[in-house]
Amino acid sequence: MGRFAAGNSLMNIQYAFDIKSGCWKTLDFTRATENDQRYSGVHIDRIGKGELHIRDLGYVTQGYLSGIVERQAYFLNRLHPSCRPLEGETGQYIDWAEKYRAMVTAGQNISELGVTIGKGNETVKCRLVAVPVPRAVWEERIRKANVQAKRQGYALTDEYKNRARFSLFITNVGKDKLGTEMVAELYRLRWQIELMFKNWKSLFGIHKVKAVKKARVECQLLAKLLRIVINWKIYRCVDSIAVQKFKNQACSTWKVFKHLRTITEVIRRMARKEISVLKWYDEYVCPIIKSLLLEPKKGKKPAFQTLNDIFRA
Repeated sequence: MGRFAAGNSLMNIQYAFDIKSGCWKTLDFTRATENDQRYSGVHIDRIGKGELHIRDLGYVTQGYLSGIVERQAYFLNRLHPSCRPLEGETGQYIDWAEKYRAMVTAGQNISELGVTIGKGNETVKCRLVAVPVPRAVWEERIRKANVQAKRQGYALTDEYKNRARFSLFITNVGKDKLGTEMVAELYRLRWQIELMFKNWKSLFGIHKVKAVKKARVECQLLAKLLRIVINWKIYRCVDSIAVQKFKNQACSTWKVFKHLRTITEVIRRMARKEISVLKWYDEYVCPIIKSLLLEPKKGKKPAFQTLNDIFRA
């Protein structure tokens, strides 16, 4: 989130929320130069027993994974490119070329095996789920990697090229709790963070900062975040009503935030108690609540449906 403009970052916004309850867990500001992986250990003492944490690659370290296991919690992440897992049965490094050939020959679109990652006291045993990607996706990965490799003066290895044929996920959630097919699907819920940042930038302009004194920048940023918090609370209320009113439906955060932006003055009046919450809902939300629902995308399951399938089955 911190990269407002390439090479001209002001700060990073570290954000995490509970996707089941919708409650915010952390919202911190860090220096733009601070390493995201280092930040993964900042709140590790807050991790509770039985919690499932889904993080992006940039926020995963071996110490973080070990800390999750020590606290009897669970992780679900993509496998970091620098990590070379050992097969649990053989104790050998995975041969990605052979793995791909075997899956193609067997007609498999997903595969799982037990692996060990890390060294020394931070060794972690977990499940690795491999999903072959379409050829076009693989070729694009290699193209981008070659551009970066050329810029930095090195060549891609055959191991990297073969490994790039997969989307790779690691988790310590038992198979009895999370089936192989559901691992990749559950990880996709992490995309809700990216969608949230998109809302913040597109609808609230949180990344737009004028050249003013530090105090004014801080004031502007805090005001925008306060507005976001208020809108999020309203969204949760509207969504809960929609869930009750329309079976197997949920509201779109984008649509609700966009609508709330058009009635900002009405929300201010409600905050000043010039109109009641009930009157606001009856006049400005209820008549259009159906238009605020998520529109299903062909071939893609919405996040709320994935949550229902996994956590509320």
